[in-house]
Amino acid sequence: MKTKRRDWYMDWCLKGWRLAIAVTVAVALLSSAPAQAATFTQSGGTQVVDSLVLGTGSGDYDTYDLSGTGSLSAGHEFIGYAGTGVFTQTGGTNTVTGNFYVGTLIGSSGTYNLSSGSLSGTYEHIGHGGTGVFNQTGGTHTVTNGFSLGSGGGSGTYNLSGGSLSVRTVERFGSAGTAVFNQTGGTHTIVSNDLILGDQRGGSGTYHLSGTGSLEVGRNEY
Repeated sequence: MKTKRRDWYMDWCLKGWRLAIAVTVAVALLSSAPAQAATFTQSGGTQVVDSLVLGTGSGDYDTYDLSGTGSLSAGHEFIGYAGTGVFTQTGGTNTVTGNFYVGTLIGSSGTYNLSSGSLSGTYEHIGHGGTGVFNQTGGTHTVTNGFSLGSGGGSGTYNLSGGSLSVRTVERFGSAGTAVFNQTGGTHTIVSNDLILGDQRGGSGTYHLSGTGSLEVGRNEY
């Protein structure tokens, strides 16, 4: 039987995308049946996309590497939707104007590694149904609205050792899920709202603060 290779547009769900390509942008896509694997490497240029989805189907393993002067702007990002997704940012800018998920559905796995550059999101969910891990060793991470770690039966872990995390509204850890925040360095600021650990029945929220880490909560912590 002839095996049909999926179109890479489907692999990435890059609907209505516009990409200004610079010579420093390279694209390498790998496919295998039945699981699919794709890699997108951006070290320059500008990409604007409605939705970026890594790990679309169960068994898929997709990666995105952002570095240099690369600029990515997305309406929504799903790092690990039903499969596995890994986003590594060592430079550049990543702007998400809508929802940002790492580990979206049950059985999914998502990892975001930030060591340099800037990430800005509106509504962020780390471990929403699936398993989500955010590793920050540097760079700037800004959230303008809600931030949730471990929700909907999922498991979320945030490891902060360098750089800055700034959230302008409430942070909820363990909303009917499991959340662990490990801070050994860097700065974590909740500008004008609360930090809630173990938000809903069945939820578990844990915060470990050590080393040179700095935590500032604008209102209440409970």
